[in-house]
Order: sequence, then structure tokens, then C-alpha cells
Amino acid sequence: MAKGKGKRYQAQRETFCQALAMRKSPVEAGKIAGYKGAANCRRNAQRADVKARVNELLAPARAKLQAELEITVKTLTTHLVPMAFADLDPADLRYDHKIKSLIELAKLHGVYAPDKHALTDAEGKGPAIFNVSYRVEPKPTEPDRT
Repeated sequence: MAKGKGKRYQAQRETFCQALAMRKSPVEAGKIAGYKGAANCRRNAQRADVKARVNELLAPARAKLQAELEITVKTLTTHLVPMAFADLDPADLRYDHKIKSLIELAKLHGVYAPDKHALTDAEGKGPAIFNVSYRVEPKPTEPDRT
């Protein structure tokens, strides 16, 4: 927060930051905090100290959400392995699912090498440089058919 400012200013700024952290618009947050003027609210919302405080207020919620949504390589592997190595019944020929599972497993474990194409010159060094020249020729005229 701003140093050297009064307690009222700091309390107002804190209220503003808390309202922004609750996903209020800058104008709504300004009204809650008691600010006057929409332009000031929008400008204050862009201040570095306000953004830092809002991020600080949101950090615990973000950490909790990240922990809840975290899917580990091990979890994904345990779900993909049965699909990738399943014996398929000829009536259920869905090899595309099996291939996709194998590709995803390879990506997860860092052994997937996608096709990459780079243009190189004759010596194999790149990137290749192309010199293109052209000339504009006049359009041929058709003979008069009258």
C-alpha cells in the first residue's frame, strides 16, 4: 500500500482491492470503496500496487484451485495404459483411440518427437534464403475480329 498516506486512504484502497479481488468491475469497486468518478476507479485499478495487492488476495484461492485440479503424470498414465494396450475385439475396431492413447502416453513421458520441418540450404545449414526475381510482361493483345 501507499506509504505516508492516511489511514482512511489505506482503508479505502484496501476495500477497493478486496472488491476487485471479488471480480467487481473497477467502477463497482470504486463505489464500494467510496471513490468518486469512474475514470479514477479505472486508473486506480491499473496501478501496480493495486494489481499486486489483488494478486496477493487471490493467491490462496489460486493455490487451492491448482491443488484440486492438479492431474499428475501418474494419474494420466494409469488411465491411458489400459486404452493403449487393450486387446480390441474385431467388432470394435477403433484403432484411432488406441493410437491416440499411445501418442498421449509418449507426450507425457517425454518420448514423443513430432514431425518438424525446417528449410535449409544445400549444405544443410539453415534457415534457407531464397532470392526471387520476377518481371512483368505486357499482356498479350488479341487480334481485332471485326
